[in-house]
Amino acid sequence: MARWVKKWKVEGNSGTEYTVSVSDNGAWGCSCPRWKFKREMCHHILSKKADLHWNDDDPGMLIQLKVQLIDRYLKQGKSQDWIENHLIPKGEEANGNDHHKQE
Repeated sequence: MARWVKKWKVEGNSGTEYTVSVSDNGAWGCSCPRWKFKREMCHHILSKKADLHWNDDDPGMLIQLKVQLIDRYLKQGKSQDWIENHLIPKGEEANGNDHHKQE
C-alpha cells in the first residue's frame, strides 16, 4: 500500500488550509472536499505541482496552469498581492525556495 512521503500546507480560496501530499508511488492527494470525496484533480494539487516545477505531465502544462489559476483568481476578485504571494512568491526564481510550508 502506498504511503504519503511528502506533505505541504496550501491555502485554499476561502483561506482554509489544506494538505497536499505525494505518495511513494508518485500519486497525489489533497485534503480538500473535491479530491477527498470525488477523487478529482483540484487546483491545490495543480498549484503545488506548478510551484515545484513538477513535469510528470505535458511540459507546457505548468505555464498554462499558472495562467489559468491567475485568471481564475482575478475573476474571484483576488488582489494582485494575494496572487503574487500564492503563485509567484518573491525570490522564488532567485533562490528556488518553496514558499509553502512543508511538514
